[in-house]
Amino acid sequence: MTEGVDRRGFLRTGAAGALTTAGLAALGGLGDAAAAATVGKPRIPGYYRDAAGRAHSRAYFGLFHARSTPGISEPEELEDQIGRKAVINHCFRQPPETPWAPLRTRMLRDKAAGRIPMLSYAGGETPGIADHDQAALARLTEIAAGRRDAAIDGQARALKALGTPVFLRFTWEFDLRYPGPVGVRTHKAAWRHVRRRFQAVGANNVAFVWCPSWLAFSNGRAEAFYPGDTYVDWIGVDGYARSPDYLSFAGMFAKANTFAATRGKPLMVSETGVHRRAGDDPSSGSTAQSAWLDAVRSQLDQNRFSAVKALLYFHVDGDNQPRPNQWRVTSPLDGPAFRSFTALARHPRLKALR
Repeated sequence: MTEGVDRRGFLRTGAAGALTTAGLAALGGLGDAAAAATVGKPRIPGYYRDAAGRAHSRAYFGLFHARSTPGISEPEELEDQIGRKAVINHCFRQPPETPWAPLRTRMLRDKAAGRIPMLSYAGGETPGIADHDQAALARLTEIAAGRRDAAIDGQARALKALGTPVFLRFTWEFDLRYPGPVGVRTHKAAWRHVRRRFQAVGANNVAFVWCPSWLAFSNGRAEAFYPGDTYVDWIGVDGYARSPDYLSFAGMFAKANTFAATRGKPLMVSETGVHRRAGDDPSSGSTAQSAWLDAVRSQLDQNRFSAVKALLYFHVDGDNQPRPNQWRVTSPLDGPAFRSFTALARHPRLKALR
């Protein structure tokens, strides 16, 4: 992944398809399977009490910080700058498919550093179909019918063999990719099938994060896509604040918080960011970014969003096509946006440890 990565690449599943057998057939040297089988899923953070005895919900802090390798987050530089470690490091596997070996190396580094690896794993598209939506739906149909089980089982075994708790987001933001009633039915069938394949392999360390966009909770599509409590460990949600409207954190995520709380599930804000306007003075930084981040911190100060048990920032700059995609807070380093982000990252509510 380059510094100028365009987030559109994560929203479209290309013809190469993430669920292929390439890179998964040879998984030797992945560690002791017996030992890996004893590892459980990521724990759900609890609560802490302030000096006045009030209980506050604790949550993980996580990052996607792109540097040089497609799909792989390298958080160390940003961690050094803000003075704290991310607990969740978020990587992607999507067309063009990232080879497994560098992802495995990255996740083992995260394990050694005390982070929880998270993999966003795309469904892919069936080759030969020009329309992206139809190609994606065709591939999802193949998954639901069991015609991609070799790749699914291989990925399950690979994540199991890491011997550490792992988050998995399968076909994230599916509400934007699989339209209509057929898309809903097929996605639920594919999700349940993939979850059962992971269980059959014994990948008990993998927590499934069911993650639509924030729009699905706003327009009611989330309920239709939900595969059932048995098949979901965490509920996820993605949403970004863009100019000129800069939707608030509460405006995007309040309904997702209620959805998760009603089902007794932890909520992960698995992708979020606030746009840096092109016209902002590079010598002083973005006050729009700073104001938005300060408002998020205020929500945490008020102990709102108690279902949120993880918050991950998407620290990448794209090309602003077709929509604003400038999410980095380090232009300039130590500008107002960076200071606000650092204060948010150090908030007591985001200090849950693995």
